[in-house]
Amino acid sequence: MSPPDKSSPALHLLVQPYLLYTLQYPAATHVPPSLFSDKHPFLSVTSSPGEITLVIGRDDERGAGDPTSTTTEEALWEDVGMGRPRESAGPWRAFRVRGPLDLSESRASAAEQDWHRS
Repeated sequence: MSPPDKSSPALHLLVQPYLLYTLQYPAATHVPPSLFSDKHPFLSVTSSPGEITLVIGRDDERGAGDPTSTTTEEALWEDVGMGRPRESAGPWRAFRVRGPLDLSESRASAAEQDWHRS
């Protein structure tokens, strides 16, 4: 196998200007429809039998893109509108692949295809 072409846009990572936070709530917690407005640059809501997990991007006017930002947990919880989470973590920096990224070329995808063939 030859090494990847370093000029490929699939190998270019772009740091995003917002910070990510993870908030974990009990499964019965109500998710307000207002959470799905366009005010967050990134939002992922995952539900399982035991919990609801949010990964939320936040532009902090006091330090957007700065992991040492002064965003308080309480301000984030108020912004989300779901109360105090069971657990929270962050901030993290986000990045995206410039792409295109052909997932059929990935090793995980190849292993999955082998599994489906057997």
